[in-house]
Amino acid sequence: MRESVGRTHRAIVVEEDCRFAGVGAEIAASLGETAFFELEAPVQRLGSADVPTPYNADLEQASIPRPHDISRAVQEMLGPREG
Repeated sequence: MRESVGRTHRAIVVEEDCRFAGVGAEIAASLGETAFFELEAPVQRLGSADVPTPYNADLEQASIPRPHDISRAVQEMLGPREG
């Protein structure tokens, strides 16, 4: 993880669980502690929707981050493109 932060100076933690008190929160905190001076932006966290996990498989899949959600989060972190 630290190597990637050293190259990009940014980090997004993605998990299928909720953001609150999850593994992603611990990873983000660890990066904040160990790579603080390398980061050019706060560590972003992307997790499942803040709802109880649906029983229906299609609804469950809809509640977790999808590739387009991750792409959007990266684009938002990087800001508007110049040119």
